[in-house]
Amino acid sequence: MLQRLHRDRLNLNVPVCLPFGGNILGRVSDISLGGFCLSGSGLQPPTDVDQVLLLLPWEMNGIRRIELAVEQRWVAPSRGGRWHVGYRIIGCPSVDLVALNHLSSSFSSRYRQHA
Repeated sequence: MLQRLHRDRLNLNVPVCLPFGGNILGRVSDISLGGFCLSGSGLQPPTDVDQVLLLLPWEMNGIRRIELAVEQRWVAPSRGGRWHVGYRIIGCPSVDLVALNHLSSSFSSRYRQHA
């Protein structure tokens, strides 16, 4: 899988939930094809989360949800009871990969600054 050396801040509201149960874990704050940062408040996601769904605000290449296999890499508490959790993407179905690439490249702050 292709990876960039950095991740850009995402200028789009993308909730992340577990595949079963649908509870929202948090929202994507930055993303690349190699990983993403999840941000939220309240309870942090459990460390054993290995599958998540990114819920897209509209269809991207005919896809509304992106299923990912992930590995939690780090956790950082923030001010005001917020937290950030970093995930490495270890798997993505090939049909979802185009939408993931579109999401990570088209809606980042870096892209918006140069567009």
